[in-house]
Amino acid sequence: MNIMNTIQYGFMDNKSTIHKIINNKLDDCYILQRPNEVLSNKIGLGWDQVELERHLFKGHDFSTESYFLLYFSSTDCFTHTFLVYQKENYYYWFEHSWEKYKGIHKYNSKDELFKDVIDKFILDHKDIDLSYSDLELFQYKKPKYHINHQEFINHCTASIKVKIFNS
Repeated sequence: MNIMNTIQYGFMDNKSTIHKIINNKLDDCYILQRPNEVLSNKIGLGWDQVELERHLFKGHDFSTESYFLLYFSSTDCFTHTFLVYQKENYYYWFEHSWEKYKGIHKYNSKDELFKDVIDKFILDHKDIDLSYSDLELFQYKKPKYHINHQEFINHCTASIKVKIFNS
């Protein structure tokens, strides 16, 4: 987390311009950075940050999994990526890019972890009245770097779909 705390939320585009405000430019010029680029640029979206987290966790005695949470409608698209790891009999949500929930959160089960992340996502988007049935969750493997916004979404949604329980 100390290393992640040096990274700001935003992105570097395909012309090496830094964007600290996220808007429709994302569609036109976003590229998924390599972990060393995020470390060097000190900026990354959640997507970039999860890839850096995955890289930083390499070599530990526990494995990581990356997840992509998606809400998509004809007018809106909201996503969140997050990293999960298991240590001993507990599951941990490692969160840096979602400032409000930044930290390492401990759970007894993966389902408990997913429910908490999804409930917080729904709460953060209460203005559009989301429910569990409006969301999709995918476990995704490491993507290619320097892919654009749509290619990243396509990579994640072509991955393993995780059933969301409404509890």
